[in-house]
Amino acid sequence: MFSKLLRSLLPLLVLVVAAGCPDPYSPEYPSCGNGVRESGENCDDGNLRSGDGCDYLCRIEISTCGNLRVEMGESCDDGNQTNGDGCDNNCRFSGCGNGAAGSGESCDDGNLMSGDGCDGNCTPTGCGNGIVTTGEQCDDGNTLPGDGCDADCTFASCGDGMLDLGEQCDDGNHVSGDGCDFGCIVSGCGNGVLAGSEICDDGNDTSGDGCDANCTPTRCGNGVVTFPEQCDDGNAISGDGCDASCTPTRCGNGILTGDEVCDDGNTFSGDGCDPNCTLPACGNGFIGAGEQCDDGNTFSGDGCDGNCRLPGCGNGIVAGSEQCDDGNTFSGDGCDSNCTPTACGNGVTAGVEFCDDGNTVSGDGCDANCTTTRCGNGIITGSELCDDGNTFSGDGCDSNCTPTACGNGVISSGELCDDGNTVSGDLCSSSCTFEVDEVEPNNDAAHANLTPVRALHGRLTEVADEDWYAVDVDQVPSRLVAAVRKDGGACPHSAVVNIVTLDGTTIMSSGSQIQGNACAIAGALMTTPGRYYVSVARNFDTPVGFFYQLEMAQAIAVCGNGERQFGEECDDGNATSGDGCSATCLAEHVFAESEPNDDGMIGVNQPDFATFNADGPLSTYTLVRGALAVAGDEDVYALENPGGAARVVRVSEYGSPTVSGCLIGLSIMLRDGFGQLLTQNGAGSNACRVIEATIPAHGVIYLHVAARSDNLAVPLYHTVVEFR
Repeated sequence: MFSKLLRSLLPLLVLVVAAGCPDPYSPEYPSCGNGVRESGENCDDGNLRSGDGCDYLCRIEISTCGNLRVEMGESCDDGNQTNGDGCDNNCRFSGCGNGAAGSGESCDDGNLMSGDGCDGNCTPTGCGNGIVTTGEQCDDGNTLPGDGCDADCTFASCGDGMLDLGEQCDDGNHVSGDGCDFGCIVSGCGNGVLAGSEICDDGNDTSGDGCDANCTPTRCGNGVVTFPEQCDDGNAISGDGCDASCTPTRCGNGILTGDEVCDDGNTFSGDGCDPNCTLPACGNGFIGAGEQCDDGNTFSGDGCDGNCRLPGCGNGIVAGSEQCDDGNTFSGDGCDSNCTPTACGNGVTAGVEFCDDGNTVSGDGCDANCTTTRCGNGIITGSELCDDGNTFSGDGCDSNCTPTACGNGVISSGELCDDGNTVSGDLCSSSCTFEVDEVEPNNDAAHANLTPVRALHGRLTEVADEDWYAVDVDQVPSRLVAAVRKDGGACPHSAVVNIVTLDGTTIMSSGSQIQGNACAIAGALMTTPGRYYVSVARNFDTPVGFFYQLEMAQAIAVCGNGERQFGEECDDGNATSGDGCSATCLAEHVFAESEPNDDGMIGVNQPDFATFNADGPLSTYTLVRGALAVAGDEDVYALENPGGAARVVRVSEYGSPTVSGCLIGLSIMLRDGFGQLLTQNGAGSNACRVIEATIPAHGVIYLHVAARSDNLAVPLYHTVVEFR
């Protein structure tokens, strides 16, 4: 502002001064301003203006910077000598290149040329001032490395001696192996630069990828363990702990070392080289096929014999007290299992021998012919009078080893009985014929033989012969049982036995089937005292002249003792009615089967169980009456538990409330709804079955009744179903 004011007042000042000054146009002055320096002129610049170095009097002007007057050579004059305020102390506008070092300038040589000591940005010529000058490749205004232009003003690059960003080192060259490898990475295996003793370098320290962590190609013997190597000691020498196959030195690695005779690369036996690397052989120290032991030698008597079998009879080595040893423990092949020659009395039962107690003494349980001490072994011992080596009778020496004769206790040819004596009056006469109790004729009730309840003997002498016996019963209620047996032995055929009412006209019970050792059994409940009748007759297979024994027994039934006795349908341990079993031990619920109640297709020896036709359901104490009407028939009953808690159901079987004993051929089973068997044929008394199973809450299981061989008909059976 001040500078502009001076410029506006300058003409007025000139006029004022001129008013008091000589007239430059007077004759005494030269022609100043004509551009010719004449006498008296110090200069003549062709004008009369001052401030351009030659004033209006043609005198040389001497500029005075700071006098608030812009004079020749000045660009400005702000009346002071301060730099950086817009007009520097050389009266030139503030700025680099004006010759005055102002604020922020390190130098100012009055020009903007670089390389002359003060560069165009007014900083001394040098690396790092931001001006690229002679000798510099770059200048980024600093001397920091790693920013693209290094501290020596050269472009950043590996090998320039400057550690730049991304470089691990820079030793000023591109030589590898001198500590800083090509690429400016520290020398070492795994840096990706092949140097020194390295055979390969893939830039990592991972082994097994072709170049291992020690910069050698992946291979056995390079000192680095890689899959599938188990070891690697850096060489291909075997026997030093790590063999040439890079497996530990041992038997089974496939490398033959040390005292190995063979090595097939495994520890299996039976392949030609045993697990201890010896050839298969007894005595190699390894138990191979067929060997029981192998102690590494072929000596016997040291715990493992020379044939590699444990010491003992049957190993093929005769040792100790052995008389022979054929390599097995079979008897009867010449050398028995106790290593004695096959012979009776050597203690080994072999061949036709029944026993062998190691001696030839008879009567000690095993006789001298190596048969069990008994009648019929051909050796007379103990109380035997003879022994012909068999148990046939009638050949001179009977089956009890007494000479064939009446009274020796054995029925032989011509004898009907033999009770071991020759005394008559004991049912078998002195001539070994039956002495019967019956007195003929006794073929009806009117002629019945009166007899107490006991055993007696009789004979059916003719085809239509029938023997009647009268029995007085005075205790009731009771049960009367009559059984017919073969006099003198087991029953090979059936017979007919009947129990007849007081009037001798009505059959109360009849039996005509073999049961156990009885030819027939009948039983009846006696509720009225009096004289009853028992009759015996031939059945279809009973021979004429059949000698029989009739056994009769009477038992008093006690209702309420908890045991179902003959004549009772049930017995629940009390004399109370209304609980399923009455006070007189009769079932209050009797259920009769209704056919069909199986799968509807009767098949012999075929399963016919099915639930869709099942009888029932039964859910309380019930007496079930049923029949297997034809062979192959089967019966199914549903047993239901309607309650909210599990219950045990017990099923017991018996032939009839009026017959003692149960049917031998019957089978009772409990199954679930899928037919899975839960239980069957439990053991009871008198050949009766008793079985139990648990029925879950609100569940149903099934009683399955069938003939055991499924090829028999059962005309009548009874089962009691009890829920507990």
